[in-house]
Amino acid sequence: MNPSDRLISVGGQASYTIQQIKMMMGYGNHCGVDYYVDGNVSATGQGNSWESPFSTLSEALAASHAEIAVTASRHWARRNTIWVVGDAITEDLVALAQKTDIIGCGSYDSFAGMAGLIGNHVPVNAASGVRFFNMQFRGDADGGDMWTLSGTYSHGIEFHNCQFHADGGTAATAGIISTAVRWLQVQNCRFEGAFSDAVIEFGAGNASGAMIKNNYIQGANNGIDVASTTTMTPQIGYIEGNRFHVTGIIVNDDSDKFMVCNNIGYSAVATTTAATLVEVMDTNVKLSFNNYVSAGDITNCRYPIMDETGT
Repeated sequence: MNPSDRLISVGGQASYTIQQIKMMMGYGNHCGVDYYVDGNVSATGQGNSWESPFSTLSEALAASHAEIAVTASRHWARRNTIWVVGDAITEDLVALAQKTDIIGCGSYDSFAGMAGLIGNHVPVNAASGVRFFNMQFRGDADGGDMWTLSGTYSHGIEFHNCQFHADGGTAATAGIISTAVRWLQVQNCRFEGAFSDAVIEFGAGNASGAMIKNNYIQGANNGIDVASTTTMTPQIGYIEGNRFHVTGIIVNDDSDKFMVCNNIGYSAVATTTAATLVEVMDTNVKLSFNNYVSAGDITNCRYPIMDETGT
């Protein structure tokens, strides 16, 4: 299978190459190499086609990372793509691939257009610019955090149209923990289940350019926690357009560095300070706009609550 192969005919009138399909779906023209992963094969292959796929995502990531680094091919400024099927593949990722898109396809049970990955992932190799599309993540049965990201290794990592599931069989403490990672993006994703800690957590260090946008975030604790030691230099971070259903604080930004706007959410917390609603959302009110919240004893309240002087 080559990127130039025409695969789809629409009403007998047109066909599209893999490359064109990727561009229509927002993946862009990567100009790099395609790799293939099928978790159902009996033995791993060359990884260069669906007829001879790798059996694990780790193999494909290692191959893509090595290929990007070959100076003779001048691929350091290109992007590779890994296509993944297999219902759910079980492995803990410890290494990602520089400038590589990982795209789930096929179906994972009733989740069309996705591939599943079960494990707790702590990448410890320098691989910036990694993007995940259409992947469903589940934690191991023994719990733990699904993704633990460090700025030492993972700048520019992105998750698009992914699902993070913490159900009874694959409990998790957090969906994503990000420490000093610049340009983290989480867009159009779903976080569902009994996350026992905050669903998304920012730790100490520079989180410049972080964007948490248009997600559904459900959890048994806080929605998003930002440590007081989180910094932004030079770009600000955004928490925008998300829907929350949590038992604790919807957004708890102790750094006061994020712009928080156009979010809606429910918290099970009862408020004791109706004038500020800090038990439901706690952010920098000068950087917060047009959020609406309901909680244990309030309904559809605008946050932040301000008088005409802006105090």
